[in-house]
Amino acid sequence: MMPKQRTALITIAGVWILTATLLLIATSAYAQARPSSGNVYNQLQLFSEVLMKLRQNYVTELSDEELIEAAIKGMLGSTDPHTNYFTADEFKDFTTSTKGSFGGLGIQIDKIGDYVTVVSPIEGTPAFRMGITAGDKIIKVNGESIVGFTTDESIKRMRGDVGSTVIITIARPGIEEPLDFTIVREVIKIRSVPYSFKMDNGVGYIRITQFNENTTTELREALQNLESENITGLIVDLRFNPGGLLDQAVDTVNEFIGGNKLVVETRGRTRQDALYTRYNTKPREYPIVVLVNEASASASEIFAGSLQDWG
Repeated sequence: MMPKQRTALITIAGVWILTATLLLIATSAYAQARPSSGNVYNQLQLFSEVLMKLRQNYVTELSDEELIEAAIKGMLGSTDPHTNYFTADEFKDFTTSTKGSFGGLGIQIDKIGDYVTVVSPIEGTPAFRMGITAGDKIIKVNGESIVGFTTDESIKRMRGDVGSTVIITIARPGIEEPLDFTIVREVIKIRSVPYSFKMDNGVGYIRITQFNENTTTELREALQNLESENITGLIVDLRFNPGGLLDQAVDTVNEFIGGNKLVVETRGRTRQDALYTRYNTKPREYPIVVLVNEASASASEIFAGSLQDWG
């Protein structure tokens, strides 16, 4: 009895044909698919044959690394938005964002239309001292146009080793000619708790922008300062906080509920983990309000949900 065949198609450079088996068509070159058996090794052999035919017959030279990386990302793309593959450079960028400091210029940016635009310079940083202001459009980095680039692509070009120099070309509203700024990169420290204060009604306010390596320390410092002013309540603002390090979410919750309390539990196919607070803290009897919005995610949700669950 003949094994069942599957109908499939892959095109190379726009040349295609549909048959009862999988064909790769390129100047008469083809690879026939193995019958589907559910055996992962058969599927990997099929993948290897497709890769080989691409390398041999595609109209231009292809990078094996780029092809395999695209295949991995395509595979993970069929799962869910939170299952990701990081290259070494992407992982470095990701871990940099959680450390709270990096070599850079000191500007917060956003993509507005085709332009990477300065939202705000960070006070005390090189960009702030050079006079870069909110609304400036960054059109070039070291002479290379970044118009149309994503914010991530632009950040990669602006960050670099501490002490190195970068030339930023700015289009400023109201000024006809572009402005060039030669800036020496410095260590930029991002405060997770940028400000806190006591309001006129006696209630304290703490803003947490992200959960990085310094969040618990900065929160503890802010709490001590506010409690020394005898606050009668507290607002913790997590609006637009995208999250960050899970252990920092647990430790910040710890400041309010004390030790040995369940904060979050994860369940998977092969393992189950429960994260508890680790140390005792002084009781905080005043009322606490946590502000969140549609942009509060991940660790922010864990923090808000835990404080709500523990009353």
